[in-house]
Amino acid sequence: FILARASDDTGATAAFEKSIAAGADDPMVFVSYAQALQRSGAPPARAIGVAKDLVARLPDDPDAWTHAGFLATAAGDKVLAEDNFRKAIDIVEDPQGWLALAGLLQSQPKRVTEAEAALRRAVALAQESRFCSPVRLLAEFLVHRGDEAAAHEAIATWFKDEEPCYCCAVLEGDMAARGGNAEAARNAYRNALQLRSEGIHALTGLSRFVDRAEGEKLIAQAMAADPTDHRCLLARARLREDDPASQIADAGEAVRRFPSYAEARLFLARVLLEQGEPNRALEHLKLSLAELPNQRELTPMFVDAAMAIATTGLGEDVSAILGNDEYGSTMEPL
Repeated sequence: FILARASDDTGATAAFEKSIAAGADDPMVFVSYAQALQRSGAPPARAIGVAKDLVARLPDDPDAWTHAGFLATAAGDKVLAEDNFRKAIDIVEDPQGWLALAGLLQSQPKRVTEAEAALRRAVALAQESRFCSPVRLLAEFLVHRGDEAAAHEAIATWFKDEEPCYCCAVLEGDMAARGGNAEAARNAYRNALQLRSEGIHALTGLSRFVDRAEGEKLIAQAMAADPTDHRCLLARARLREDDPASQIADAGEAVRRFPSYAEARLFLARVLLEQGEPNRALEHLKLSLAELPNQRELTPMFVDAAMAIATTGLGEDVSAILGNDEYGSTMEPL
């Protein structure tokens, strides 16, 4: 482990091989061995072999099967990964096993119904322990599938008369924000901050629903907590409506740091359009489209931006972007 932390993957690999040969029965030895092999450029088959060795060594350990599933996933063998996750569930059915399986299923577009079922099973199993990660992940999944009503219901059912956890509170805030309910959004974000005063998601979310002075303070607090977080830049861009150059600079830096940040690209597209740069706006619209199948809650924002760009004389270009994309082609004609 020390050699791995020191980035000596060659030495670490040799040390892990000796440990396994000597009878190591800690799954993390196998996991770390596979990771060292991957970093050193070994073919995926080597990691698959380590995963198989792990479960052969510990056939009755659900954690071993789960780790083997993650190793198979990283190596690109989804069939083996699913077999491993299901074996872990067969040994001990718990929320973690179903969450691992759900994560794998979510990566396969044609299996989203199965993924939802796996998440709901994890939620059911977590009732007694009140482990709230499953309901958060289910709600996030539903939001990204475009079903915010079901996400709200899942959170409300889980917490009933309790205050939601931090993550669910900010999720409620985000849903209220997209729905135009400023008061509900503000309350949800403030509730989240009662639980985690330095929560960047809550700080940046709340900044949209307070006055300019308080918004600047909230964003400064978020940036102090993590200066590299791209969400801080988009929040500041949204706040500074009187300074388009600053908005473009901040949103542009946000997508440079996090290229798949579709929300920032759509915001940037609108600002660029207002500044008379429709072609640059069109490029960000196109790049954001690739993320929409997994963030369908942003579809209304995308449609608004697309329609605005189309009115500048780029209607054919917008139609071409939509027509050449599997998800885009399902949208109503603009």
